[in-house]
Amino acid sequence: YGYVGIEYDVMLPQYYVDALTSKKYIDSSDSQLFVKEQDGRNAVTVMFSTPGGHWVELHVEDELFGDLSYRVNIEVQDRLPVPVISLVKVDEATGKNMILWQMPDLSGDIAKVNVYKEGSVYNRFDYIGSANPSEGQFVDVHSNPKVSSNRYMLKYQTVDGCESEGSNPHTGIHLMLNRGIGSAVNLMWSQYEGGNVETFTILRGK
Repeated sequence: YGYVGIEYDVMLPQYYVDALTSKKYIDSSDSQLFVKEQDGRNAVTVMFSTPGGHWVELHVEDELFGDLSYRVNIEVQDRLPVPVISLVKVDEATGKNMILWQMPDLSGDIAKVNVYKEGSVYNRFDYIGSANPSEGQFVDVHSNPKVSSNRYMLKYQTVDGCESEGSNPHTGIHLMLNRGIGSAVNLMWSQYEGGNVETFTILRGK
């Protein structure tokens, strides 16, 4: 089986790869099937646009043997759900960034949640680890909230290695302090990205 909007490789039969004729074509039950062929590969990449029972058929018109065909059947499910981050905060136990999510009623083929972190280039996210969906959290042990905030994104991964689209990014708050006039201390913080923050609670240590 597969999912709408996910690329899959269909292995090509050897006669299709070796055929010298230009009379080769691919047919499918999905009229809007995305197909990508690359020279030198023994597979063709396809992506389905609609759910349901589909087939992909490879044809070669051979002068000696006539029309040779090879069909692959695949059950295509609707698009993978997209994960939702509920909060990025500082973990009290480690002092590192913690990414929280709530993902109820997932299908059994969702194997894990992949966590991505934005690097030095805007909107370019790098994989930093995975967690079981039921864990509901991931601690970025390489983060340093005292120095800077970080931007995170999540993706589902199925048991066969397919990834969902990325979640909306979330960025935690970075708090900065400087001394004001007299005994005053000025507090400044960056904006939280990914959710609406209505109020801030400010605590002062003894």
